[in-house]
Amino acid sequence: MGSAFYPFQLLRLLILVIAVAKIAHDPHALNWLAMGLAAGISYQAGTCIWQKLNGAFQTSGTMGHQNLLGLMAHFVTMPLLAMLLGGNRSRVLMLGVASSLVVVALGASRGAMGFSLMESRFCSYCR
Repeated sequence: MGSAFYPFQLLRLLILVIAVAKIAHDPHALNWLAMGLAAGISYQAGTCIWQKLNGAFQTSGTMGHQNLLGLMAHFVTMPLLAMLLGGNRSRVLMLGVASSLVVVALGASRGAMGFSLMESRFCSYCR
């Protein structure tokens, strides 16, 4: 039964790729996309802080597991860092990167921490 849903998953991925390709050439749309990423990770950071203050050892935000949250933080941090390195010095983007670091630190996921360290090394080589 699960294999019957594979074509639907491929169709969903195709629709996502077409939507991203359509907005990728418009700089205003990229700014709105980055602001959405920053807003989402900021919300997750707030949720993680709330969970940590209520006694959670490894916070998972609204994702259900800290590894999923770490993966999401990784996929948010890379485009925001790329836009910052590209010259867009928006405070919203900086807030998004800082929120991503808070999420990774409070989530205490080893994989997320490793990816964040690799990203920071990559950014130090790009300067």
